[in-house]
Amino acid sequence: MSGFPYVPAPGTRPDKLVLYTYSAWRKVLICVAWAVALVPCLIFLLIADEISWFFAVIPVLLLSMLAYATVRVFRYAILLEGPDLAERSAFSYRSCDLTRSVVTFGAYQMTSFVPIGNGGVMPVQSSSVMPALTAMDGRQAVRLNLQPPLAPWKLLALADAIVAGGQRQDPAAWQVATTLRQWAGTPQAWPQG
Repeated sequence: MSGFPYVPAPGTRPDKLVLYTYSAWRKVLICVAWAVALVPCLIFLLIADEISWFFAVIPVLLLSMLAYATVRVFRYAILLEGPDLAERSAFSYRSCDLTRSVVTFGAYQMTSFVPIGNGGVMPVQSSSVMPALTAMDGRQAVRLNLQPPLAPWKLLALADAIVAGGQRQDPAAWQVATTLRQWAGTPQAWPQG
C-alpha cells in the first residue's frame, strides 16, 4: 500500500495540517457557559461593595477558571507542521520531529457520559479501546488519539511525515507508516474496539 501521495485538503496550507481540535459543539457550549456565568457574576460584583469585597473574590475566581477553559477549548489542537507533530494547548506548545523520534502505537480507552437520576452525568469507561500514535524524542512526547473516522489524507500525511525522505532505518516506524497507509486505503481495517 505504499506510494500514496499526500494531497492536502482544499483550502489548507500544505505545511500545516490540523489533525485534531475540539468540536464545534464544545466551542458553543463554552460560549453559553460564559453567558450563563457572566451575568450573575457581574451583578454580584456590583452589589459586593455593600456586602464585602472579600466575597468578590469568588466570582473573579469563577470567571478566571472559565477564561482558562475558553482559551483551552478554542486554542487546543494537534497539528502536523511539515515533519513535526505538535500539540498546542492553552499556554503550552510541544512538538516532536516525526522523522527522528520514536513513533509507536498505543491504545486509549473511550469515555462516555451517562445521565444519572438527579440531572447530572457520570463518566463511564467504555469497553472499546482505540489506537493512539505516540511520538517521543529525547525532550518530550506528543500523543494523537486516532479516532475514526480520521480522514484518509490525514493518515497519509502522518505516514509520509514519519518516513519522510526514505532515509529512516527504524523498522518499527516503517511498520507504523504502513499501518496508517492501510487504514487510509481501507477504512474497514481500523481496529474495532
